[in-house]
Amino acid sequence: MVSHFERLANNLSARYRLQTTLGSSATSHMYVADDLRSGERVAIKVLRAEQAASVSAAQFAAEFTIAAQLAHPNIVPVYDSGTADGLPYYVMPYIDGESLRAQLDSDGSLPTDDILLVAADVSAALDYAHHWRVVHRDIKPENILLHSGRALVLDFGIALALDAIDHPPRSIPPLVLGNAQYISPELARGDTQIDGRSDVYGLACVVYEMIWGHPPFTGAPSSVLLRHISAEPMPLSCRLPGLPIGVSAVVSRALAKAPADRFPSAGAFMAALRYAWDANRAPSIPGVDLPSFPRADSRQTA
Repeated sequence: MVSHFERLANNLSARYRLQTTLGSSATSHMYVADDLRSGERVAIKVLRAEQAASVSAAQFAAEFTIAAQLAHPNIVPVYDSGTADGLPYYVMPYIDGESLRAQLDSDGSLPTDDILLVAADVSAALDYAHHWRVVHRDIKPENILLHSGRALVLDFGIALALDAIDHPPRSIPPLVLGNAQYISPELARGDTQIDGRSDVYGLACVVYEMIWGHPPFTGAPSSVLLRHISAEPMPLSCRLPGLPIGVSAVVSRALAKAPADRFPSAGAFMAALRYAWDANRAPSIPGVDLPSFPRADSRQTA
């Protein structure tokens, strides 16, 4: 029997030579390939059959036409998209780096400088995309690539393309279930009007995990979804008494249930976070109400 890899390789052979499997996720498979036209090594992400069975190839291609127009140093670009072996795919440059997920799994919480670097790079990518009215919808450590001392954001377009899938009433899309720990309350509810503040919430979940070592909510996906909608996450200051109190307040605001109560942009969140990490200035962060208990002066993060 011919394997999926072989069928895919045959379907793409006019343009790409598949080399090896790079990894898999809840929604896709990733392969390393050579672009026969440019000679460049690329990464090809292919939807799993479960998703491909119900997504419109035309809608998938349309969303990636939008994503391909994003040109920013902290966004991994999209080169090409199409359908092979009945499965939608897209192509991006192969980057020899490590995902933030791999680093968190290895090290747990990160040093302050690393947290601020990742948050700054991701927020810059998000602000740029939001300027062009593109919302990522799937900010998580798996979609943040660490390369040459910088953080790059992957998968602009895939979440929006998968949003076009027609799911049965009251069902939870696989994309949502697979990424429940970082999803905004409005996405968890299935709201149709989503803007950049949803990505601010996702980035805040990632920052929370970089500081503490775990996202705000853990457990079964269905339980986590409900907690994003209705439960307040424990403030970081309660988990880490040595953390500057202003940092905890900034992250808590970015995790507000209502988009209007969050920072208006990823850049505003980042600016407040950087400001708050100077413990001597934390009590006067503009737009952030700090708790009334005393401020800790230690800068430790774990």
